[in-house]
Amino acid sequence: SLGIYSQGAIVGSYFYFRFLQPGQPLAWRAPDLKGVLAYANPCRQTDSIASWAKPWVSATGTHGLDPLQRFGLPGFPAKPDNWVDVYRAGDIFAENRDDQASAVRAAVYEAVMNDWTSNPFSLAGQIAAACHAPLNEVLAVIQAMISGLVFLASNPNPHYAPFELEGGKNWMRGRLTTGSVLDPDVL
Repeated sequence: SLGIYSQGAIVGSYFYFRFLQPGQPLAWRAPDLKGVLAYANPCRQTDSIASWAKPWVSATGTHGLDPLQRFGLPGFPAKPDNWVDVYRAGDIFAENRDDQASAVRAAVYEAVMNDWTSNPFSLAGQIAAACHAPLNEVLAVIQAMISGLVFLASNPNPHYAPFELEGGKNWMRGRLTTGSVLDPDVL
């Protein structure tokens, strides 16, 4: 089993993508993976959220911040049934949209991941697009910068404040003792 959080969730997701998929070096070990409990995952698939965490979020159609390597994107697998995502409303690492402000946040993410120039999601790509963009897109860039600063200054911060862990403990306990992919409420 894996319990992963934030940057560790990126590592866990990339490991799943690059090693446990059919045709990959450790694909033969994929059936041994009982469960993955991912908190604040930037690789979260659109609308993926654990049942016990649904009361914390109301937005639909959101996904993780990673613009290129994420569950459900072309070339990447759908999130498996033995993988659950937990995050809180307002967590820009795990709750991102497909609008211009979100694209800018994704570009900053790409820069932090050390990719400044190689794709349209990169910071260089977003700056180039903004130079030829109408005013509403430039305002979206400003909005993204402000939302990032507000996010980092918020207290409690939805990404860094302690999570309620009971739902995750129960789910993982169920995975390890019964092998069921059902939510703990159903067990």
